[in-house]
Amino acid sequence: MSAPNPDTTPAQAPRQSKVFVYVDGFMASCDGMVAPRTERYTGTMLFAIRDEGIDIEVAGRPQRVQMALLKPFVPKAMNAAAQPFVSIGLNPTHPKYRAYTRLEEPGYVTMPRSLFPALTDRLQALWAGHLDIPQARRVFEDAIDEVTQMLPPLRPMDPRIDRVTASLAHNPRQPLEALADKACLSYYRMSHLFSNEMGLSLRQYVLSLKIHAAARCIGQGLSLTATAHEAGFTDSAHLSRVWTKAFGGPPTRFLNPKAFTIQPTNLAPPTLEHAA
Repeated sequence: MSAPNPDTTPAQAPRQSKVFVYVDGFMASCDGMVAPRTERYTGTMLFAIRDEGIDIEVAGRPQRVQMALLKPFVPKAMNAAAQPFVSIGLNPTHPKYRAYTRLEEPGYVTMPRSLFPALTDRLQALWAGHLDIPQARRVFEDAIDEVTQMLPPLRPMDPRIDRVTASLAHNPRQPLEALADKACLSYYRMSHLFSNEMGLSLRQYVLSLKIHAAARCIGQGLSLTATAHEAGFTDSAHLSRVWTKAFGGPPTRFLNPKAFTIQPTNLAPPTLEHAA
């Protein structure tokens, strides 16, 4: 399978941005984007489709990059109006998420595309629309595997925090204080240990579950009111505030079929109540 060379393809009108929403992350291909400052909960990988790279600002530092790995919650803005790229995000539920929380200050790493020639070809094929749903998932998995192995290895996670995350996966609606019993710790000690192990607070972790549930509800065509209820937000205004901080625009922007298409991945969205 070969993709057209994006460095020689004539300019054309922007297409829909294509978004794949998975249980453990997301992947998006885009012809370009200008977005204000965001602070995403995901560990993020950005891949420029063209050799010229994409213009981003990370932690207040403007630069042009071919590839970038971003720490969760590091401030990022994009000024890539006509610079196509693929973005991959790892949710806190992904087993390799913690590697991105350990990125040293200022919270990002840049790399040349030449380090991953085979992966670059497949990302170009994804951007060009040549891959089906299963092929796209394999690109998602292989990109994470190939790139993350360039980062320092992680020690195993404390089994008590494993029990906490497993409990939240089974029942995200339970009060956070009840999780301390699962870890056989006081709530204060559990919260401190969770932050050290996962690289984000327990409440941020639960909020990330809500945001991701909302993304999957939006992908199924639910209204904002229904999405807010299903994902566990107080109301649609609460959802909009949290979503805009993470993604740089209100969720209504992602409901516009002329701008975005969210690919079905046959994964039913979890229902979350007010756990945080």
